[in-house]
Amino acid sequence: SEYAKRSSGWIMLDSAETLFVSAKKRLYNNKQEVAPEMNPKWETLSEVLKEIHRDSEGSSQTVLVLVETLGTCRQLKQYLTKGGPAMLQDLYKRLLGKKVTSGEPMQIENVEEEEEDDGHIFTLTQSATEDNKDTTYTECTTQLDATSEPVVVLQQFKPDGEPLSLPVTLRSLRPKYIVMYDVDVTAIRQIEVYQSSESECQIQVYFLIYGGSVEEQAYLTTLRREKEAFDFLIKEKSTMVVAADQEGKGTDCSELSRDVGQSAVPSVNTRRGGNNEPAARPRVIVDMREFRSELPALLHRRGIDIDPVTLQIGDYILTPEMCVERKSISDLIGSLNSGRLYQQALAMCRHYVKPMLLIEFDQNKPFALQGRYYLSSDLQSSDITAKLQLLTLHFPRLRLVWSPSPYATAQLFHELKEGKDEPVASVAAAVGLEGTTLENDVHIEKYNTAIHDFVSKLPGVNTKNLVSLMNKGESLDHLMTLTKEQLGELISNSQNGSLLHDALHKPLKAPTETASVRGRGRGRGFRRRKT
Repeated sequence: SEYAKRSSGWIMLDSAETLFVSAKKRLYNNKQEVAPEMNPKWETLSEVLKEIHRDSEGSSQTVLVLVETLGTCRQLKQYLTKGGPAMLQDLYKRLLGKKVTSGEPMQIENVEEEEEDDGHIFTLTQSATEDNKDTTYTECTTQLDATSEPVVVLQQFKPDGEPLSLPVTLRSLRPKYIVMYDVDVTAIRQIEVYQSSESECQIQVYFLIYGGSVEEQAYLTTLRREKEAFDFLIKEKSTMVVAADQEGKGTDCSELSRDVGQSAVPSVNTRRGGNNEPAARPRVIVDMREFRSELPALLHRRGIDIDPVTLQIGDYILTPEMCVERKSISDLIGSLNSGRLYQQALAMCRHYVKPMLLIEFDQNKPFALQGRYYLSSDLQSSDITAKLQLLTLHFPRLRLVWSPSPYATAQLFHELKEGKDEPVASVAAAVGLEGTTLENDVHIEKYNTAIHDFVSKLPGVNTKNLVSLMNKGESLDHLMTLTKEQLGELISNSQNGSLLHDALHKPLKAPTETASVRGRGRGRGFRRRKT
């Protein structure tokens, strides 16, 4: 009763009674005599060994029996040397200390055992006796070639935790028959590798597994995980930045070198006069955050040197005048919704002559702003198109570049850089920092960018006189009232002043089909920005 209280009362349940009754039936027969139930795997192992003995036809063959633990190895040794009933009765005596009165005593002939030094490999020779129904086994001598009976070797999958011991055993014993008493996927794969390397030796493998048991489910689960691991590896490899022709080739293969099929550094003809130096490698300045994508690796693969720099404006600087902001479809949608793309485009247009917005698609998805691949439920492709149109209206100098894949982007960058000057990393890193701007764009910070762009496009206005005109001019009305001489003095050049005067006073006739546009520029001065 005390034990029942400590055990939460499970021993009083009907299931516990069923457990005790079933356990007693496995130990005693109907006459209450000791008759332990045999392990089904033992009987199956005996049948397999008898079948191997018949197939060998008196020749000496090695049979390797693989087990999981050292305890199982020793248990099978006792079973093969004593027989199943005798072994179970010995265990019964040892555990309960009672005499066994059931059955006739087992007759064991010439039972000798030899234990290897490592304590987990046992070698025996099979021999059948006519007087006993059970199969008995005698000691295997060291001269295996002298016997005509199969040799049975018991071994663990990983003796002493050595995962590579099984391949060594296979090469040394060269067994023809392997019995998997316990199932281990790693051991199975090692046997497959050995069979592939030793094709002249045909191995027969027997699996002993309980059908519909936890052991079978564990084995099937391991196979499923192995398959999933291979599927994941195949999927990862398909998206890796590795050319398809690189598989199975060493690092010394010429196809793995940079800039395959074309020379990034043209050779110099020494027959020509002069000391012409070879052109430098093309160089691209890349923002540090962009190394999470595969594009920098593809540029390096094409023979373009990469300068990793923390950029304040843009993601890629191709030339001193060319800046690229890269956006994937998901990044583009997020930037358009948050308004961050407008600020990025504004910064690029202020500091670079040729700003670009690169819209890069996934190579495994359609090259279109359609379907459910990219767009969320609260955004349609027409909304993206409208916002991009509005962005180009605000920034006429911004160029949109559409790329179907990173590989196409790398090729495009290589073509855009041909014949252009190389960017300087220190200059690119300084662009956009507080208090630092490019020399030719210092005055942009003082004025409205729309007015600045309009005045810079007037005839006679160039980079030399634009600052003077913006500082001394009060408004467009004020410029209209000035004469040619006054405009010439204002911009310090009479010829340019004459061109500007003619442009401001030349009558323009609008097409008849075009609606008239009200002039909003009159009366508006050059407003300085507040700092």
